[in-house]
Amino acid sequence: MFGHNIGNRINKGIVQGILLVCIGLISGFACNTLRPGSLEWVGDWSPAGVYARYSKGIEQIGVDEAYNLFLDEAALFLDARDPFDFESGHIPGAINVSPEQAETKLEIIRAAVDSGKEILAYCGDIDCHMSMDLALAYKSFGIDKTRIVFEGLAGWLETGCPLEEGIVQ
Repeated sequence: MFGHNIGNRINKGIVQGILLVCIGLISGFACNTLRPGSLEWVGDWSPAGVYARYSKGIEQIGVDEAYNLFLDEAALFLDARDPFDFESGHIPGAINVSPEQAETKLEIIRAAVDSGKEILAYCGDIDCHMSMDLALAYKSFGIDKTRIVFEGLAGWLETGCPLEEGIVQ
């Protein structure tokens, strides 16, 4: 009888667990369906897929193309990381500007655009969103051609591109 009682308790616990999982799934489905901006059930959740979904028209550029523009001196690079990270190493000639400081560098950016340079924003790596925020800030100021170096400084360094240290501008 003692063994039978334990078996009943285990069976009851399993049933309760299954019921709780079902209630959780139904609640989650209902909340996701009813809320504005619901999440996709199936989709590309890779960094590139998320970027494509939330980029709001901001184009990305690969490291190889960005490096060619660097060699041709045809781009102004904007490092969206904090000043400490910038000082520890950045793309040579880059300007350090956080998304919150975008307006303070607006005249420099406009002068570069007027001279025909491409504006390329970057931050640490593909998981960093500050370059996107910076590009969106400049878009709000009417500078629509800012592109993102999607792989960031990590991708730049992985391909053997040069690094400069110090010099906060």
